[in-house]
Amino acid sequence: MKNTLLFAFLLCSTWSWSQTIPNSSFENWSDCPYLEEPIPFQTSNEIASSISGSFNVEQSTNAHGGNYSAYLHEDASGQIQGMLTLGIDFNTGETIPLPFTGSPDSIGLWAIYNISDIDYATIMLTLYQDGLNVGYATFTLNGITTEYTYYSAAVTIDAGAVPNGMTLMISSGNDGSLAGEMYIDDIHLIYNTGTGTDIPGGDFENWNISSMPCLDSWYTTNLYTMPNPSVGQGEPHSGNHSARITNQPISFGNVALGYILLGNPDTDFCDDNSLSMAQGQAVTTLSGYYKYTAGNASEMATLFMHYSATNDLGGCDSIYEYYQYLPAAADWTQFTVNVPADVIAEWEAGNAPDHFTVGLVSTMVSDTSETNGDPNSVLLVDDLNVSYTTIDVKENLSSSVSVYPNPAADVLHIQWPTYTPANIQLIDAVGKTMITTNVFGANATISTSDVPVGVYVLRVNDGQSITTQQIVVQH
Repeated sequence: MKNTLLFAFLLCSTWSWSQTIPNSSFENWSDCPYLEEPIPFQTSNEIASSISGSFNVEQSTNAHGGNYSAYLHEDASGQIQGMLTLGIDFNTGETIPLPFTGSPDSIGLWAIYNISDIDYATIMLTLYQDGLNVGYATFTLNGITTEYTYYSAAVTIDAGAVPNGMTLMISSGNDGSLAGEMYIDDIHLIYNTGTGTDIPGGDFENWNISSMPCLDSWYTTNLYTMPNPSVGQGEPHSGNHSARITNQPISFGNVALGYILLGNPDTDFCDDNSLSMAQGQAVTTLSGYYKYTAGNASEMATLFMHYSATNDLGGCDSIYEYYQYLPAAADWTQFTVNVPADVIAEWEAGNAPDHFTVGLVSTMVSDTSETNGDPNSVLLVDDLNVSYTTIDVKENLSSSVSVYPNPAADVLHIQWPTYTPANIQLIDAVGKTMITTNVFGANATISTSDVPVGVYVLRVNDGQSITTQQIVVQH
């Protein structure tokens, strides 16, 4: 019987599948918004997109009046709250009051918001006469409202002042990390006596929205560099398109960027944006085709591979990184990258990755005295392909798997330390698999109601180790 059980362990198959790189031939592209500004306001979108690749002021159909409102919230990095301004330049910080006439009594608006009790949204109107501050109105909001509610604040104006300029600043919070959010609509000024200028664009009906090319399934630097896209469709090696990667300056500043990435740099690489590798499988070869025009003799294109794994606490650990430089090539040239054998051996010893990320950069200087990011560097990439190697995961007879109840009657609850795909098998004394199931998570429940009474081996393979335990079924 001992020999039969040992034979069963050796033959038990590992649950695995092999995925290809999504959109690896770069045929699929979409139009994505890159500019979203209510006219004539300026927003914090440009700053937010340069830091996190996301907007924090957006057009919304959740409106109080008309078709649209403005939705202000924190950016994807959780650092920058949504902001709207009139007469204040976000890029320079310079105050240039809008032309204005009148002496309003109050400012009003409609809002829905969810603001922490230790944070606050701010609305601040400032009036000027010949560049000097002569009036203001300000109020703050916090707490939660679920329906549009009206708010107003009195405008205080210096005696004898005749305003001829105005600025307006609106913020969804004082601390971006507190995740304040606000829908705002129909901002207006109230004149109890006389008339004057109203808040331009206060109904948020008119927006300047422009699109950019998006490479489906891939992260690109276009949001940072628009209106000059750094990634677009190029001449193909096969099919209709390749990915064409160039260096463009970011929307503010002089840094030049150009890359594509199978993964999201704003999060970790253990997510659905990266390529998930299954139990006992690992990408060990990456191949493809490229053409490269170097902007200067010191520049080369760069290929980047990153392997990571979800740890027991649900975090993401970096397992292995590899860089390869691609020299100038006037014609389509094949490249192949292989993971070294000693690295694969480490994975087989138990430190196996479960996510794979690849990036391609349009430039990397070999001479640090040269400026990185020559705008004349052009990288074309097409027809990427990956090959998998079966990684033998070690068997761990000292189980870290929790199983209960044992003996089991109708159900068996199983927990293991890694939040990953897992293969669970219940094997009888002669090596026959009575139950096999594939799950994703850190726990599972299997039914034993139809399993005959007896002694079994429970085998859990989470891709990094195999654990076995003796289970008794007793109805």
